Amino acid sequence: MGERKPSTLRLETSNLGDRFIVAVKGDLDAATATQLSAVLDTLAEDTSTIELDFSELRFMDSTGIGVIAGAIRTLERVDGRLEIRSAPDPVLRLLTITNLKPYIHLVEPGNGAESW
Repeated sequence: MGERKPSTLRLETSNLGDRFIVAVKGDLDAATATQLSAVLDTLAEDTSTIELDFSELRFMDSTGIGVIAGAIRTLERVDGRLEIRSAPDPVLRLLTITNLKPYIHLVEPGNGAESW
């Protein structure tokens, strides 16, 4: 059995008018989720719209789903919204089966988003 490489996550944040965009690159899992959670909590203090760009997301587990659910709750308290751009098919399936789909706005759908 080969060794599993450590999870890596890189976040790039930019501001576009009244929204923040967070490019999520790498693996969003138990080892890295606190990084994204901290960034989202900080951004939610300054804006009501946060867009997660998942075009370079390689993997997401249930911990990542928990971070997304937490961001939705935080943004709803300030009448905000969470948007997701270019989500891979497995992520779209996770969001659907966890019933988060109605609370997320899909922007520029990635492959497979037609089933969203």
